[in-house]
Amino acid sequence: MIRSIQDTCAFCAEINQIPNSCNYFLQYMGKQLNQTSRIVMETDNFVVFPTVGCFVEGYLLIVSKEHYSSFACLPATMLEEQTTLIAAVKTRLQDVYGKQVICFEHGSAFCDVSMGGCVDHAHMHLLPYDCSLTEEILPYALKYRQIHSFSELWPLGNNNMPYLYWQDIDGLMYVVDDGFVPSQFFRRIVANHYNMPESWDWRQFPYVDKMIKTIDVFCHQTEVINNDTE
Repeated sequence: MIRSIQDTCAFCAEINQIPNSCNYFLQYMGKQLNQTSRIVMETDNFVVFPTVGCFVEGYLLIVSKEHYSSFACLPATMLEEQTTLIAAVKTRLQDVYGKQVICFEHGSAFCDVSMGGCVDHAHMHLLPYDCSLTEEILPYALKYRQIHSFSELWPLGNNNMPYLYWQDIDGLMYVVDDGFVPSQFFRRIVANHYNMPESWDWRQFPYVDKMIKTIDVFCHQTEVINNDTE
């Protein structure tokens, strides 16, 4: 029998609240968090929630509701929504934590050709940060180039090419689509920055306490911000 994406993808199972063995959140996190969902924000096509392996408070993921392999594979009709949502989440994180924000994606078209990622469902990482991510990856001599829109990633998605994408604290956007890097490359860089070199491995270090704190603080601050703008 052919299994559907929702039967095999952890994010699909979680977003659609399917209680199967692939629903990592329900199987391992839900009871510890004492809730059935970790979503702190939602739009028509995306959800936002704290990541498993939340070694920094305020570490969020933006995840597509439908199953796409990466942000490079998202349809053009979602471009404005994803761009607006990323900007909104960055602003809220800045308001809550008083730091600049980086975002990045280990953009794998398929897990077996992953370029630093391991979950084959489009998800963008965002977290408060206090230095340039671009400067921190310079020692790795990656061949990166600046881009100005997510639409410049579409050729990579159309050709099922793995890539690394990041937006630095200054808002500039970059992509690497040539070469190989270790699994969870950006998480390794950030974990090293915080002198927590082993914490990049979310399976071994889920940091449930920081997930709970992020949900509580982010939801509370979101409510305050919304009230202030009424």
